[in-house]
Amino acid sequence: MTILLQKIFILFLTPVSIITSRLNERIRAICIQITCMLFPLFFLYYYMWVKHPALKLQVLDSQNARHILGCLLLLLLIVFSLDRKPQRVQWNKWIMYPMIVCGLWMLIISFFHPVGDGYRAFALLLIIGYPCLYFVWNNRGDYDKLFNSLARALAVIGLIVFVYCLYLSIQGDFVIIGDRSAGLLTNTNLFSITGLFGSSGALYMLIKNSRYWRSYLFYSVSLGCDYAIVLMGGSRTSVLACIACLIVTVFFYLRYCEKRENVTRIVKILSTVNIVIIIVVMSHICVDIQKTIDAKEISGTVTTEEITPNVSVVDRFAVSSEDSVDSYSSGRFYIWKQYSKHFNLTGNDVSQTDWKELTPNGEKKAHNNFFEMAYRFGVPMGILFIFLEIIVSFKALQWLFINRTRQIMFLMPILLTVLFLFMSMLDIATLPFDRDAPCYFYLALIPMVDLRYAEKITTRF
Repeated sequence: MTILLQKIFILFLTPVSIITSRLNERIRAICIQITCMLFPLFFLYYYMWVKHPALKLQVLDSQNARHILGCLLLLLLIVFSLDRKPQRVQWNKWIMYPMIVCGLWMLIISFFHPVGDGYRAFALLLIIGYPCLYFVWNNRGDYDKLFNSLARALAVIGLIVFVYCLYLSIQGDFVIIGDRSAGLLTNTNLFSITGLFGSSGALYMLIKNSRYWRSYLFYSVSLGCDYAIVLMGGSRTSVLACIACLIVTVFFYLRYCEKRENVTRIVKILSTVNIVIIIVVMSHICVDIQKTIDAKEISGTVTTEEITPNVSVVDRFAVSSEDSVDSYSSGRFYIWKQYSKHFNLTGNDVSQTDWKELTPNGEKKAHNNFFEMAYRFGVPMGILFIFLEIIVSFKALQWLFINRTRQIMFLMPILLTVLFLFMSMLDIATLPFDRDAPCYFYLALIPMVDLRYAEKITTRF
């Protein structure tokens, strides 16, 4: 099956490679960087629709349309990445086979009953789109160029979002929802997720550019801005994922990075910590200013009692005697229990689903990949999807603990995998162009499916 796919890719990509291989290497690198910038900009634009209806394009008002646009972004990345005539490569069958079978199962089931907007496009991505991207980059093998571009894009966009939020707080247009902040969006969780993926890019670039003070300071500021966004949004899942990524990064740095002068290392670490603390404090001041403005607009005058007190993220993790399992999990256990009542082998017709029965607010999401896929496509599909996640998780752990090449590049796919695992268990992370997590997760698989490259990392010379 994979051999046939590769033959098809060679047939169609060879004529394109004749043209793209003539491009100057610098121009090709710039095109890849711009394309990588378009991914976080795409999600930011999508998340801003609710607050800014004027930005919304009706042609992109469906998941299918957004996935078509996402496919165009992938196509751009594929074309600009072609720098040679493609040849057959060896793929990791433990990752590629489950992924392609998932796509085929989804596609077949979608012809028997409605499965939801965007899932048929997702199936085609799993069968053709992502394998084609993997094929091109497995031929190149210089994965550090891709992950440098992606990490740089995520870090820069996170910094820009924070700076714009500072401007909004000065203008009095910073969105406060209850005791949490949504910044330039209207959803606090999405605001946190924006900072979450920005922090992964900043962490990676900090380790990658740790020798250069100018870059180190820039990405330290970016990291502080991204952490501030995560804390302002107050998403518990994002906070847990941030902590996990920080632990992974520290472990990776201590285990694989060169040991330099201890004094220099300590100074840089303290500089980063100070910058992060200063920016986080600034963000809380901005939130207080906005709450003061909101209270004044309501009453004309403002007193200390009228300002909603800040509830820390730590308080959101606290369990009170009045909390039930459902209330503490924001209704997730109730949703999963309702979904599980409808499990079968081939999935359910979503056009006949009473979503208000399944979810408290009628949202058409399970906040868990297994429940989402098992409900729409059947329990076997849910199990296969989870099996794929387990295999990728095992590969990421293997790279974390047994990295014989000691290349820093492998930190980025590990971080993206960690973030996806948290999102897939506790949040919405199924369709790749509906949320950031699955989109970047499938990009993280690029070096993992390269069998020869992956074996070289974990094999002693």
